[in-house]
Amino acid sequence: MTYDPASSDNIRAMLRRATVEEVDDSGSQQLVRMRGLKGETFTKVYRAQPHGFSSVPPEGSEALLLALGGRSDRVIMIGAEHRDHRPRNLPGGAQALYGVNGELISLIGGVVRIVGATLMVEADTKIVLKAPRVDLGEEGGDKVVTEAGPSSKVYAKV
Repeated sequence: MTYDPASSDNIRAMLRRATVEEVDDSGSQQLVRMRGLKGETFTKVYRAQPHGFSSVPPEGSEALLLALGGRSDRVIMIGAEHRDHRPRNLPGGAQALYGVNGELISLIGGVVRIVGATLMVEADTKIVLKAPRVDLGEEGGDKVVTEAGPSSKVYAKV
């Protein structure tokens, strides 16, 4: 096998960082305009996303740009994160889903935490909350009184 410097350059150029400038999320595939190396602009770049999850990275997010065969006319965006919004200092094994306005769903140390200005739960039939104890308002409080008398499971602090 002989060394071909052109093909080696193609391999080196296959993966690089790029910055999101604009996202079009209106079609069957999410398309992104990105800024790559100095002077490089990529338009209508397909952004690959995992099944069951969709997001729109804000302008200024950084992502990996995969140039198939090292060719700039065949690029795919992989992942994306924004340095100003990504939660930091999570422990090993933790996960977090976050938004640009401080919304957060985290799974850390056996606790599922949901943070946001408003929490909306919608269901067509019913909502079932199953726990040995439910605290409303904050932890602690008084037993909630029902038609059958004081509850042994639901407490409220008002």
